[in-house]
Amino acid sequence: MSGAPFFRDDIQILRGVAVIAVLVFHLDSDVFPNGYLGVDIFFVISGFVLARKFLPIVNAEDSNGRMRELVSFLSYRFWRLTPALLLTILLGSLLFLALMPIPTHQTYAMQSLLSLIYLGNVGAIKLSPNYFEATSNPMIHTWSLAVEWQFYSFFPIAILLSQAIFKTSFIKADLQDLMYLMFAVSSLLFVSQHFGYQFGSGIVIQEFGTSYYSPIFRAWEFITGCILGLKFHAQGEEKIRLNTTWHYLILVVFVLQLIYNQELNQVLASILIVGITSLVIYVRSFLVLRSRILSSLFVWVGERSYSIYLIHYPLVFIAKQSPFLNLGAENGRQIPTLLAVVLVFVSADFMYKYVELKYKFKLRRSNDGT
Repeated sequence: MSGAPFFRDDIQILRGVAVIAVLVFHLDSDVFPNGYLGVDIFFVISGFVLARKFLPIVNAEDSNGRMRELVSFLSYRFWRLTPALLLTILLGSLLFLALMPIPTHQTYAMQSLLSLIYLGNVGAIKLSPNYFEATSNPMIHTWSLAVEWQFYSFFPIAILLSQAIFKTSFIKADLQDLMYLMFAVSSLLFVSQHFGYQFGSGIVIQEFGTSYYSPIFRAWEFITGCILGLKFHAQGEEKIRLNTTWHYLILVVFVLQLIYNQELNQVLASILIVGITSLVIYVRSFLVLRSRILSSLFVWVGERSYSIYLIHYPLVFIAKQSPFLNLGAENGRQIPTLLAVVLVFVSADFMYKYVELKYKFKLRRSNDGT
């Protein structure tokens, strides 16, 4: 795998905003009912960052070279995701044994084991069919890792199959065209699943059910990011020039969708957040932030967003449901929950420095052939 390390401050800020949104949603969904959209933001970012990784696969000289690049890509994703996930599960196991009643252990174990083989969405469907209802599944959030892994396992293979069928060597423009086609197909599947027509009522938008966990109905979000990523790869550091006022207006719309204190239709909300996130990425609106302290803070959070995402839900779950942490007062869960939030950031910082960076540097040296 080739290519220089990819880094944009505005993308890290966007990651930071996304993970904070998810964290606050899980702390109190009544206060922050749209925070779950942070996962949709992550899917778009993931496609944007990883799009350039497809180029060595499709540009390899022969089928053996393409297969080597595909295996290298999947190996990269596995070692990028799995070590921190495994550490989260081990830490969570110790805390569950100490602080949670025995009936919860089976659910934790089943979801954790499925998440390690990137079938966490299957576990979520079985154990928590409706993501938006109260759940006893302390690792439900690993569904998104499974969806990401399943997408990136299938998508490059689909590209290679198309390459074999059409017997052509894809250049970047052709790869973009293929992505536009796949975006159209995946969007059509998404719309056909969730949009319908009722006589007398007009167009009806169905809420998510178990389709919430499906890579088939999430593919369009990743592909949206991939299309943006290829455009960025082609244009380099050339920036879209907008008046600062427009950047702030875009950011206001983006933030309002996350903090709007009313529940939106889940399907429509996903479409809106993917659209505004794509615009934020394309025009780099977060670069207009004047406060160095604020931007540095969100970059710090964004760098640790994967570890924060992994560790936050089991810790918050334990703080809110452990019978041993209920202090008995009217707000007896507030102190344990506050301590859990502090522990989220402390443990995520440790995981980032000693697990994520360790494997990231190892993967980078391996990709560079050193």
